[in-house]
Amino acid sequence: MGEWEDTLPPLMRDKLTRIGEPSAEEKAKFKELGELESLLALFFKGVLDSEGLYNRLKEYESQGKQFLLKEAQARLESSFRANELRIRFEEASAGTLSVRLLEKPEAEQEAREEKNLVIDLTGDNFEQAVRDHRLLVVDCWAEWCAPCKMVAPVVEELARDYEERLHLASSTWIEINHWQ
Repeated sequence: MGEWEDTLPPLMRDKLTRIGEPSAEEKAKFKELGELESLLALFFKGVLDSEGLYNRLKEYESQGKQFLLKEAQARLESSFRANELRIRFEEASAGTLSVRLLEKPEAEQEAREEKNLVIDLTGDNFEQAVRDHRLLVVDCWAEWCAPCKMVAPVVEELARDYEERLHLASSTWIEINHWQ
């Protein structure tokens, strides 16, 4: 055992000894999950587009690496870029996932079909929105701000949850400056 392990209580040292080293298979999975993490980071930063990500996910599908597809699905569908994602995960027989790339018109149609409860607030519709909605909460964000984009799905969820009681709007800080 190493020095840091000597500082552990005897019970913890005993457990650590019983666990042992990860197997070669476990090490390979950890490595592949790390590569997936890097791939998704490139996508989230905008370096990799949906088509490039789709091609790599399709490789995982053809190799039977379902654990990577499931991890990618969970990360992508809960991300701030979920709305613009042109990749769909479809559950096939026996719980296996397959990946499909939507054509741009198909992706745009799906986006239009989703009920958008968050008002896109601009200088042109600000006065009307304030008059029309008794209670209006505005999310102010900037295109370059990653945390702002991460909040967008939460704002959409709040709009669905409180649809009957209040209205939510979203606007970039540039538009806000025009209201003054």
